[in-house]
Amino acid sequence: MKTIYLTLLVVLFTGSTLSAAKAKAAPAAAQAAAPVAPAAEEKEKEKIPKKSAFRLQIGFVTGVQAGPIGSNSLIQKDVDSMTSAVNAANLAAPSGSPPAAVTNMSAVTYAVPLGLSLQTVLFDFFRIRVHATYDIPIPTVNEYTDTSSGATKTFRSDIRVSQLQVPLLFMFDIPVGRENNIYLGGGPTLYWGTIEKTISETNKNTGVSLNDTDRLQGFAYGPTFIIGIQRRLSPAVSLSADFLYQMGARGGFKDKHENDASNNNPTGFSDLNGNSGSEKNASDGKFNDGTPKIMNYEGVRFLLSLNLHLDF
Repeated sequence: MKTIYLTLLVVLFTGSTLSAAKAKAAPAAAQAAAPVAPAAEEKEKEKIPKKSAFRLQIGFVTGVQAGPIGSNSLIQKDVDSMTSAVNAANLAAPSGSPPAAVTNMSAVTYAVPLGLSLQTVLFDFFRIRVHATYDIPIPTVNEYTDTSSGATKTFRSDIRVSQLQVPLLFMFDIPVGRENNIYLGGGPTLYWGTIEKTISETNKNTGVSLNDTDRLQGFAYGPTFIIGIQRRLSPAVSLSADFLYQMGARGGFKDKHENDASNNNPTGFSDLNGNSGSEKNASDGKFNDGTPKIMNYEGVRFLLSLNLHLDF
């Protein structure tokens, strides 16, 4: 009986000791695991910009724009003119021997902007940005050959469009999560642009080439509207993507490029003045710079920017 009593005491004592040990171990384990969550949270907070009354961002900007300074309308006129000339020559020729053919067709002009931006963020929701971009022109060429006159002639139109833009934009932030912001706004923009068109006619039998270059150039101004998104990659770096709609325009531009000779008059395409003949006036032989033209900057523009942040 004593043996049974002693055995029960040992079991009860051992169970109490194990329960006490588990109770002490539980808080210790909780304390050891507790720092893990705050550490992860602190690491996540490192990506979030600190609250400040003033921030500065310097951006490296590039992107793409189709049809800068309304150049797509000029391209379309060339395509229509070339198609009509080739079709007319081939319809007039005997069956089975087409004398004319398109050798190159471009329906859209493009420009690639490169530049810098300077932006401030005030009160954590209001942005002011100024950026300057120069558009590198991508030449657009339309060309066809015609042998209907007995000689092999090549007609070519080459359009190059470049521009410098300096918009001043005021934008409001819409936070999306911890590291993303959508912003929208607008502001005035100053433009400096150049449209240059060269038409040429080359007789491959004689080697004679006729060339006419026209150039419209000058300042314009108008509003720009913007919507964009910014992704914070680290406390010092972010990426942004912008969609801009522009409405700049100005008239009164005339041809600034005079041909070297009065008999240098290519046919096949029209120049910026709508002529395919001489730029000299028939009466006095002086340079005819054409009627005033409008340079229209209306269009859509996409920009990408890598930004460096300086928070104060």
